[in-house]
Amino acid sequence: MVRWKEGIWQRRGRSKKARAVHVGDRVVTGEVLKDAGDGRVCILVRKCEIPSEKWGRQLTPLAKGTEIRRKRSTIERAHPERMAWSDETARGALHSRFLGKR
Repeated sequence: MVRWKEGIWQRRGRSKKARAVHVGDRVVTGEVLKDAGDGRVCILVRKCEIPSEKWGRQLTPLAKGTEIRRKRSTIERAHPERMAWSDETARGALHSRFLGKR
């Protein structure tokens, strides 16, 4: 489980040259499903909040249970937090090079 904060951007107009404007932020909590291998990570959204939005904009959070793909560098840039397991010894046994391959 990983939590990070990302910005929400929208285009100003229909033109291809229209610049995107920052309209708010969202905090996404998700479960890492797999590493796609091309620098992207598949994540299952567990919780999404919108802590800040610009005045006059109605932003909708990501739906719970949807699968999203993000570049690994994008998540690392946002200073992610690893959510602690209820039993950290089980995590060590599951991901250990020595104990997990029995």
